[in-house]
Amino acid sequence: MSFNEFELSPQGNYQKLEKKENLPKYKESSDSRDSRDSICSKDVCNAIKNSFMLMFGVYMLFLSGVSVAALTDTSYKKQHQICGLSNLWLYLLFSLFSNGLFLKVRRDFNQEKLFIIIKPNLEVLGVKILFFIWGSVEFYSISCVDDLRKTDLFLWALMQYLLDIQSIASIFCYTLWIWYKVRKDNERLRLEAIDALTRSGEYVESVRV
Repeated sequence: MSFNEFELSPQGNYQKLEKKENLPKYKESSDSRDSRDSICSKDVCNAIKNSFMLMFGVYMLFLSGVSVAALTDTSYKKQHQICGLSNLWLYLLFSLFSNGLFLKVRRDFNQEKLFIIIKPNLEVLGVKILFFIWGSVEFYSISCVDDLRKTDLFLWALMQYLLDIQSIASIFCYTLWIWYKVRKDNERLRLEAIDALTRSGEYVESVRV
């Protein structure tokens, strides 16, 4: 064997080492990408989200229209003549306005701090809980409210009350999902950063050797 066979080539060794270092990193990023895409692809998720938002928007427009008609048909004065202890008219009116807070619900994860991400959702959740308490008092604690059952005001106030309950459950579950998603992504980024530092340390040691 000649001495040339033992000739060291720094550039060749560096390229080989670079290939060895990049291969696991590429595989890891591919696996993490596959795990994220396993639930649904970006296009499918966007299509589902847009369809849901469209249906919800149509429903909100319909509910707002019939509720305004009910408020007009049964005035505040007429409602008090039927049941003086109830404020069902005011409940429906203000609860309808509170539905506009749905636009404030956070749907992206661009902020670094978890509290900044979920803060708008918690605010909407708190308002809806207050309206849920108000509606519960109106429907379950005032006896003369049964006299309003034959009016459209009672019907659509009840529908708004059910929407408030659904909103609380939906926003709560969605906020929990955001919390889980952000914590999981932060943990993944932390592990990738640790892995990158470990690999860079191994590379420095190999170069020194």
